Amino acid sequence: MNVGIISKDHLLLNKISEKVDTLLDTSIIQKYSTFDSFLKNRRNFCIDCIFIDLSLENWLEKSKEIKEKFQNIGIVFVSDDLHDSYKVYEVEHISFIFKEDLSYVEQALKLCENRFQNEKFVYFSWKSTLIVQKAKDILYFERDKRRTIIHMKNGETWITYKHIDDFEEEVIEDFIRIHVSFLVNKNHFKTVTRDKIQLVDGTYVPISRKYMKQFKGMYE
Repeated sequence: MNVGIISKDHLLLNKISEKVDTLLDTSIIQKYSTFDSFLKNRRNFCIDCIFIDLSLENWLEKSKEIKEKFQNIGIVFVSDDLHDSYKVYEVEHISFIFKEDLSYVEQALKLCENRFQNEKFVYFSWKSTLIVQKAKDILYFERDKRRTIIHMKNGETWITYKHIDDFEEEVIEDFIRIHVSFLVNKNHFKTVTRDKIQLVDGTYVPISRKYMKQFKGMYE
């Protein structure tokens, strides 16, 4: 599991880092002194869990920004008192711990691990960066020559050179191949006609003759 820590308190950065290092055999630990340094780093798409120090300025707004940009990340808030701590509930988070008792870091990491065990994720490279996305948030994969375009439910698109066949093996339970160029999430159908599917965002995707029998068999 890859872990990030954001704090201007260098002692806290080192304490949490050392704690994580002893608890996780294989992990990448990234330390940041500001929110901006974290948000500008594209490699953070592969961070699974982030510890955020509530003593940082504008922590609430920046935490919301992190959650919006890195939707799959698990947030753990760290504070030395309860002042303004009720505001953490405005942001989806995994846990809240006190600086004076970092023994709860272990529990926070377990909660984060359990969260990922219950989700299906898709991994791919984008501009030399490892990207992680929830399978349920993907509408469909589209093959475009040597590239695969990943269309997300929120309107985003990602482009990778990972082959669409490799994605099909990873998400076979929730997706169905309806065309040599299209792999579609079965949970995001809106309407189905004889030769095409309309997805929840209004996109129409063609069903080719080659895959028609397989597609019909899914509903018979």
